[in-house]
Amino acid sequence: MTTGPYSIDDLASLSGLAVRTIRYYRNRRLVPKHFGSNPRYATYGDQHLRALMVIRKVRDERVTLTDLHERIGVPA
Repeated sequence: MTTGPYSIDDLASLSGLAVRTIRYYRNRRLVPKHFGSNPRYATYGDQHLRALMVIRKVRDERVTLTDLHERIGVPA
């Protein structure tokens, strides 16, 4: 298995999600904030990939975003 750090493009490729989707989940606080102060050069780690894989699995179960927030313990 590949280990980080990852660019957002790497993260998208590994998770099977679009970059836009990852940013959406990050903005909804479902995925931790990226590393680095400049979003253009942000990096992500294995914890980001794991979070995305959990979200993807739960999303495939047709869970709402509100329920997803509750499942992962993040306020909506």
